[in-house]
Amino acid sequence: MSFTVVVTAILVSSAVSGQSSRPPSPQGKQTSQEFRAKVTRAVASKYLLYMPAGRTTSDGPLPVIVYLHGGSLRGDDVEKVRTLGLPHRLEAEASFPFIVIAPLCPAGEIWTDADAVIGVLDEVLAKYPADRHRVYLTGHSMGGRGALYVAFRYPTRFAAVVAMSALTPVNAWATRLSKLPIWYIHGVEDDQAPISDGDALVHALQAAGNDVKYSRLDHRNHSILDLYDKSEWYEWLLQYQR
Repeated sequence: MSFTVVVTAILVSSAVSGQSSRPPSPQGKQTSQEFRAKVTRAVASKYLLYMPAGRTTSDGPLPVIVYLHGGSLRGDDVEKVRTLGLPHRLEAEASFPFIVIAPLCPAGEIWTDADAVIGVLDEVLAKYPADRHRVYLTGHSMGGRGALYVAFRYPTRFAAVVAMSALTPVNAWATRLSKLPIWYIHGVEDDQAPISDGDALVHALQAAGNDVKYSRLDHRNHSILDLYDKSEWYEWLLQYQR
């Protein structure tokens, strides 16, 4: 499935309203400048959508999980998203108790288009019986980084986050994530996303006041997608709502 939304961004500026002329540009030196404008763009995303079987309107709204895949599935074929992680589990499970949204990350990108992820989420929330107070975010590897980044960009949209083996997470995100429940999971023997990165991220979150749950998995490497076959992670998510 695909969709198109319009996103408006505000860029910082120091332009004087109504100013009709500009001073001459300085010569021979650098000067500080600022800019303000409204930038409107269309975004589109393919995604997988899962609805559990056997639900009726009397059951009430369903909690929602947004799942962000790892880097190996990037491209334009959304069917590949079915092959790994939570979407792979859903191929054989008809009654998983969530609406699950699994967007496709385009080739060459790393889940930095948070607006597109939120656009997909908003489309699903508008069309289906979803509980807006129980919207969760998860991902592994590039998707683990993406989950943290999208939560950083939109910290009030999610009730909790489970991130696994995040590639190059940015510790400066911690301040805006300080009030968001996070379970961070990382294999000690990870040779793609060093455990030291996970340690540093968790330390930054703790320093910002986040009571982050941290699971350092002994004798595990980067390949921990099997954790999505267990129930602990989503049972943990259900403790939280906005």
